[in-house]
Amino acid sequence: MKLKNRLAALAVSALCMTSPAWAATIAPVPAKTELKLKDGINDIKTGDMVVRIVKAYISTATASSHDIYTVYILPEKNETQWLLVTNPSGDGYDFNFSNSESGDSNRRAITFYKDGGTLYAVQAEKEGLREPANNMKKTNVKIRVFEFNQNWDVPMFNSAGEMKSKARYMDANEALQKEFFVK
Repeated sequence: MKLKNRLAALAVSALCMTSPAWAATIAPVPAKTELKLKDGINDIKTGDMVVRIVKAYISTATASSHDIYTVYILPEKNETQWLLVTNPSGDGYDFNFSNSESGDSNRRAITFYKDGGTLYAVQAEKEGLREPANNMKKTNVKIRVFEFNQNWDVPMFNSAGEMKSKARYMDANEALQKEFFVK
């Protein structure tokens, strides 16, 4: 193999390793695995950890609002520090998941589920339309799944895959209930 071709192959390999991998297609999961979170504190046991998901509401002066989900690992002993769990975002890492609701539709919905002792976060987001049409029309929904790594040193949700809805929806949450969580 020529040096030029080897360098190109190395560059492509390096790019694939550093880019978020959304190539994996995920399949629907049983509805019974979904965690129904209440407002405030939700403690979830996963592996040897207690994951605390804090669900809070952000009200705005407009017709939009948001639920924010901030995830922590509780320490084994009260005197030690809590660990904040990060998740991938378009520009690096984020410190919470959030849904986005307008007066007309739920543009982005977040939920969590457990399967086989592993914790997952799921984000469904309407796509393909610009504002304000994104709020007022049915469109396809991209569903992304993030797997919690159960790592005490660097706790994070990693990209596990994605799928696109077959139907168009006004609310992203409806796509989760009809196409991702199967009864």
